[in-house]
Amino acid sequence: MNPASLRLLERKGLVHLTPSIPETFTAVSPLTVLNAKAREIADQAASVLEVVQKLAEEYALKASGSGGLELPREANELWHIDGRKQIYDRVGQKLRRAAKRQATMQRLET
Repeated sequence: MNPASLRLLERKGLVHLTPSIPETFTAVSPLTVLNAKAREIADQAASVLEVVQKLAEEYALKASGSGGLELPREANELWHIDGRKQIYDRVGQKLRRAAKRQATMQRLET
């Protein structure tokens, strides 16, 4: 295996580097790696859940305070997206559309 690949595995926490001449790499236990990844995913999920709960609270406040907001319409779209770039492009498109709608709503409120 080439040194760049081993360094990448080390950065990902899949191998340990033992400083010696020559350098030696030792595999990390799969259980250790999977437990760390599970904790990372659980932390991300908790963060996302927190954001969703805050958004739901804000929506409920605005809905009750302004005489009711229009409920979001059902999206009857089916996307087929291949590749990271297309995903980023679609998310960017949706975020720009949401920002434009939010700006319109803010103008209407003032």
